[in-house]
Amino acid sequence: MSRRLALRLKLIAITIVTYNCKCNRNLKNDTLQSSNEDAMNPRKAPSAPKPPGASNAIAACLRELDDAGMTREARPGSPLRMAHSIVRTLAADAMASERAWVVRADIDGPERQGAPASAWPLRYMASSHRLERPLIYMLNTESRAGLKSAFQETSGRGLFLNTAQSAGSRWPKGVRPELALWLADDSSCMPYDPATAGEVAAIMRGALHALYVEGEAAYYYIALHDDGTAEDTSASASLNEAYTGMYQLRRESRRLTVGPVRLLGAGMALPRVIRAAEMLQQEWHVGSEVWSCPSYTRLAREGAQVAQWNTLNPLAPRRISRLAHCLGEGGGPVIAVTDYERHVAAGIGAWLAPPFVALGAGSQQRDVPVSAEWIVLHALKALAGEGRLPMRSVTDALHRYGLAQKRPPRDS
Repeated sequence: MSRRLALRLKLIAITIVTYNCKCNRNLKNDTLQSSNEDAMNPRKAPSAPKPPGASNAIAACLRELDDAGMTREARPGSPLRMAHSIVRTLAADAMASERAWVVRADIDGPERQGAPASAWPLRYMASSHRLERPLIYMLNTESRAGLKSAFQETSGRGLFLNTAQSAGSRWPKGVRPELALWLADDSSCMPYDPATAGEVAAIMRGALHALYVEGEAAYYYIALHDDGTAEDTSASASLNEAYTGMYQLRRESRRLTVGPVRLLGAGMALPRVIRAAEMLQQEWHVGSEVWSCPSYTRLAREGAQVAQWNTLNPLAPRRISRLAHCLGEGGGPVIAVTDYERHVAAGIGAWLAPPFVALGAGSQQRDVPVSAEWIVLHALKALAGEGRLPMRSVTDALHRYGLAQKRPPRDS
């Protein structure tokens, strides 16, 4: 009898162990699947714990953002001036200044209006242990070392606004070329190159919400320039989409038979892209679409994430990246322009089906931004490559704009 009871107990124990192992295996698979879905979902950022009171702090900042010259009539004329307006508004409002941190490492003396020149003192404030405040860090540095130093002060959290481009430099973007490469390679950084004041406000609003409401574990880098000649985008219904990486400024002219070619521009390159679109229409009767792309890096990363998710989930509904949503999977050639080195814009090319050309500083002349004429030339060449224009048009453009390189004299 005791042997039968021992055998039954042994069988029960084996059943329980088998069941537990199966449950643990299923749980592990579910966890891995969930982790893969989270990692492959470009719209879901890795979460960081949200401290109590953060929602009130970010609400105050977002409210002040709406007051910092958001009306078209009062809007500051350049990205740099918009950033200064936002910072001044935050400093002037007692409630917002108590709930947000502003570091002014870009200027010296009384112009800081009491703001610290470094983030180190903020770590030792009693309130810093109770809640994480939204951080806006303004600095002026052309090197990677200067930016890394600021990151160390803040543990890599917050919005970093670099005013180097407005200070004058031998570099087209006011920073050393390797800085853009480093930012694009850092997966925890989301770099932006806004063209207008309105884009700065839209990007800062989206970034603050992502960091301090959704709990995204990242930091944002925004390059600021003081050129207010770019087309005012405040009237665009799509301006709030600047945070997503791109939005449309101008649609193609239906009256033109050739085209459209899609022209993409970022930062101070956008006015030249718009000028190129006008030249294509007036001088070559070619239609075009104009898109502002404040973050080629965001678009490229999302394209890669979407492609990988679709590969790992072949039976699930197919996801569409922001690039594909905006430009489609066919259509005319895409010309992407940046004042950084061309590799910044070239990153989106892998996720585009249409013919693609990336232009950047050095594409036309070493360390010099490309001209509107150079953009027109490459648009015509791309259309000619598709057989939609005669190649003679490219030759004509070379001579019309004086772009044909002179042959070096032969040695006698």
